[in-house]
Order: sequence, then structure tokens, then C-alpha cells
Amino acid sequence: MRLGAEGELVLIRAIRASDAAKLRDFHVRCSPESQYRRFFMHKPHLSTKEAEYFCNVDMRNRGAVVASDRDSHEGIHGIGQWDGLKGGRAEIALLVEDDLQGIGVGRRLLDAVLDHTRALGFWQLTGSILAGNGPIRRLLETSGYACSMGETDCGVQSFSLLTECAERDNPFLGDMLPRNVECSAAGLP
Repeated sequence: MRLGAEGELVLIRAIRASDAAKLRDFHVRCSPESQYRRFFMHKPHLSTKEAEYFCNVDMRNRGAVVASDRDSHEGIHGIGQWDGLKGGRAEIALLVEDDLQGIGVGRRLLDAVLDHTRALGFWQLTGSILAGNGPIRRLLETSGYACSMGETDCGVQSFSLLTECAERDNPFLGDMLPRNVECSAAGLP
């Protein structure tokens, strides 16, 4: 599948429990480098149990959105995930099929994750990236939210994004956050 510059053939939708086999197929299509960037280890396959875990979510405390074919809503070409943590924080992770990297699919996944987690009240999104992963670093730094990168430890760097809702809940954040984003539920199919 080839997409245009804005990924117009991709639909961002909530993951479904029935997506486990599609998620395993998607993972296999990703290069070893992309798999390593996501899991920080050599991981050529997702087990059935792992795929079912990633697909069986409540979309509140733990959730995921996928980039799928717009017409059929079937094949998976990317995934954005979150796991709720204590204190209004959530950990996020993204993976996009290699052929579709750099054309806006990752941006759309990140935006959907940000919209959904913000609507749920998560005000700080965290995660870890490989220190040399320039594309994801640029994606995070251009997300429109206050982004900070932590110290690098063994080649892994933590990051934190503060969302607009954080300002409403924490007046001490002041002008660190953008003011042009509405905190509303993400309308995912």
C-alpha cells in the first residue's frame, strides 16, 4: 500500500480484540531496526499472547489506536499505545511500518494518542526512546506540547510531554504549554 504525503489512505481507529493476528502480521513486516527501536531488543515476532495483550484494552487505563486501511479498516500499518500510570501520567509508545515512515502516519498516531489520553485526564505522557532515534525525537519535539528529554542511560533516553489539560490542573506550569488545544474526547471509530 502506498500513501500520499498526508497518509490519506490511512484511518486511525481504536484497536479491537479481533486485531491480534493483524498486529502480528504488521510486526513481522517491520524491519528488525524498527522492532528494536520499539522494544529495545531483537524481537522478530509477537507471540499470540503478546498480541492479544496489546489488543485487549479498556481504552481508559490501557489503550491503543492503529493506522489501518481507510477503505477496509483491516490491515494494520502502525500502532500508538498508552498505559496509565499513577498521578495523571501515562506511558506511550509508537511503531509505524517502515514503508510508511516519514509521511505523516506517526504524526497522526501520536495526535490520536494525545487527544485520547488528554480527554481521559492524563496530563503527562512519558516513555523511552533510543538516544539515536532522531525521527521519533523530532516527532515528539514538534508535537505542539512541552517536551523534555531526560538523561541518556545505556543508550536509552526518557521523554515527557505535558498536555494542555495539565495547565488547567496545575497553575504552576504557567506558559510552558500551548493554549490552542481543546481537551475533548477523541472521536475514534
